[in-house]
Amino acid sequence: MKIIYGSPREKAFLCGAYLLAAAATTGILLRAQLISLPYLALPLYLVICAVALSLLPVGQFPTTFRRGGLYRTLPAVFLMGAILHASSFTFPAKPSVALPDVFFHFVEFFALGLLTARMVAPATERGLTLRSFLLALSIVLGFGLADEIYQGFVPGRDPDGVDLLVDASAGLLGILVYPLLFTGPSEPS
Repeated sequence: MKIIYGSPREKAFLCGAYLLAAAATTGILLRAQLISLPYLALPLYLVICAVALSLLPVGQFPTTFRRGGLYRTLPAVFLMGAILHASSFTFPAKPSVALPDVFFHFVEFFALGLLTARMVAPATERGLTLRSFLLALSIVLGFGLADEIYQGFVPGRDPDGVDLLVDASAGLLGILVYPLLFTGPSEPS
């Protein structure tokens, strides 16, 4: 069963995903004993994103409103902000989190691929066009490259080609999965 773009169910799904990310991030930071402001600001940011998304109107406006504007772009932009915030972290020499770095890159960029495809081409019955696919892919690849370059300026972090490859692969997979999960809004009769 696909999620209908612009429906209250989709909005609940998006808000829930941000709240789940906030809870998971909090758990990881607490387990790693990173209990200070730059670190704990990330889960707070994710909760604020969920609240902001919950306040956006859905379902009561014409399809053209839902296909454009804030409802279409904010989820992807919020996630980009969260990724940049996480990229600014300097971790201890040996973090106590057992998950590898590539796992986090994969999850972040898979979600970014989904949200970017949603941003450039809200779901329709025919799926993504080639133009929408290429636009979404170039946004994800460009952001992944910019993120790795940015990490080169953060003390204790280095840009990594493997991370960029994982970012690109996960983003591509997210873009390809998007039409399988979402469908266009139903037109009023």
